[in-house]
Amino acid sequence: CILLIKTNNTYFQFDNYLILSNNLRQNFIDANREGIFSLGEYVCLYLIVISIGKFIIDNEYKQKFK
Repeated sequence: CILLIKTNNTYFQFDNYLILSNNLRQNFIDANREGIFSLGEYVCLYLIVISIGKFIIDNEYKQKFK
């Protein structure tokens, strides 16, 4: 998931816009570009952690009631 987002950022050259551009922060998107583009990565990390937590809790529950 995160790899897909990073690949898209590189392919569509969002990296140049995010890191290398010296644009003035004239509107909402320009002022918050790092946060807006990293939102997808945070959602992916959240989903990964939730699935790991469910996996651990399910296995612990099965071990407890064998």
